[in-house]
Amino acid sequence: MKFLQDLVPGCNKMFSRALMLDEIINYVQSLQQQVEVRRCRLHLVASRCRSLEF
Repeated sequence: MKFLQDLVPGCNKMFSRALMLDEIINYVQSLQQQVEVRRCRLHLVASRCRSLEF
């Protein structure tokens, strides 16, 4: 649990385990959303580059 607390910003100040886990879940979900946005952008750029090759 300490390892997760150290990874999630602001999580080490929480005393309730339930709140801490909720915050960790929210943080991981936000990271997943950021990855998905970047994946979509990368796909868009790659497809534009491929269209310029022809």
